[in-house]
Amino acid sequence: MTMKIRANFHSLFPNVFHIKKIKDSEQNLLFHLESTSTDAICPYCGTASNTIHGKRYRKNISDLPFLDKPVILNITLNEYTCPKCSKNYIENPDSFLLERKSISARCEKYLSELKYSLNGSICDTLKFANYAHIPLNRGVIRYIPIKDIDITDSDKLWIQDFVRNKYPDAQTAPKGKIPSPLAEKIVREIHLNCEKSLHPNLVTLSVYELNCVISQDK
Repeated sequence: MTMKIRANFHSLFPNVFHIKKIKDSEQNLLFHLESTSTDAICPYCGTASNTIHGKRYRKNISDLPFLDKPVILNITLNEYTCPKCSKNYIENPDSFLLERKSISARCEKYLSELKYSLNGSICDTLKFANYAHIPLNRGVIRYIPIKDIDITDSDKLWIQDFVRNKYPDAQTAPKGKIPSPLAEKIVREIHLNCEKSLHPNLVTLSVYELNCVISQDK
């Protein structure tokens, strides 16, 4: 059935997107969006174009949920021809979409931060994503990049020296993945042994961050 709009759904999306239809089912909210843009910047040379070459359709894009309900987007976009380099390109208003990915950019950002907080665990991220009403498969979760590890170079060197000297066996872990019991023990010792005045960020070092730093040391 078609949902009667009682909320300002338009504010959820870039201004150029017109909501053609919303379908409300037991499984999800399905938005049919269409771009009303009249120009777009060429991603190849930075030149603006108002020459529309055609239309492109992106469907089954997972977005952040609304009121605990999964949100799926089907979007009709404009394809432009650049007057300078003559290349065709598909617009991406407000960098809302990701190239060749079935999730929106803001959804990936949320999941990236979630995956980071879960020490990079694909399985746990998948579970929490489903709890958060973002139904995704394991393959999508696997290729979601984790946000940058915010550890200074001096802290990384301190960690690497500490592990080399006290836990040389950890250096031989496959792909830098230290077994969980040992990793948790090392993290606890780092919390206790680091000089808090010199390395305040190491007091909250996680197992995931430890593995990232150790893998970089190989």
